[in-house]
Amino acid sequence: MRDVVPTVRGPEAALRALRDAAPLTHCVTNAVVTGFTANALLSLGASPAMVDIEGEAGIFAGVADGALINLGTPNPQQQASAREIVAATRRWVLDPVAVGMLPIRTALAAELVAARPAIIRGNASEIAAVAGTGAGGRGVDSIDDPDSVHAAAALAEMFFANGWVASTTASKPGRAARSPSTPPKPPTRTSPRRS
Repeated sequence: MRDVVPTVRGPEAALRALRDAAPLTHCVTNAVVTGFTANALLSLGASPAMVDIEGEAGIFAGVADGALINLGTPNPQQQASAREIVAATRRWVLDPVAVGMLPIRTALAAELVAARPAIIRGNASEIAAVAGTGAGGRGVDSIDDPDSVHAAAALAEMFFANGWVASTTASKPGRAARSPSTPPKPPTRTSPRRS
C-alpha cells in the first residue's frame, strides 16, 4: 500500500495525479454495477480488481492502494470479504446501499462504520440511516430531501467526536448540498415512512 495521490488543487491536477499513480483499487461491489465500476475506474486511470472471495479479500486489501465496499448485494461471501478488508486496511470507502430498511445490510453497515471507513458515500436516506437519524429510502432511491443535511452533519460530528475524519455529502443531480447554518440536532431514530 502506498500514498498514491498527493494533495493537489483543481480537478485537472487531481486527475493527472490519479492517472500518474494508477492506483490498484480493490472493489467488493454489487452484481448490478461491477462492470460499470471497473470501467469507470479504468477510464480514470486506476487499476480495478474485484476480489470478493473470503480468504483472499483481506490479503488483497493489504496490497491495494484503496478499497470500496458496496453493500448493494451483500451475500454471505461479500459480507465476510468486507470484514476481512476493514481488518486489513484503513483506506476504504463504504457505500451503504439501501441501508435502513433492510436488516442484514443495515447491521453490516453499522459494524463497518464502527471500523472507521475513510469515506462514506451515499444518498440522503442512506446517510441518515447510517447516522441513526432515518429509516432508509425506497430501495436504492432516497426519500429524504438532500437539502436537509442534518444527517450528514450528525454523522460527521460522530466521526469527529471519535477522532475520525470523514467526508459526507448528501446531494442529487443538479442540486448541491448546503452546510447547515446551525449545529445538527442529536441523532434520533425515526420510524419508516408509510405510503
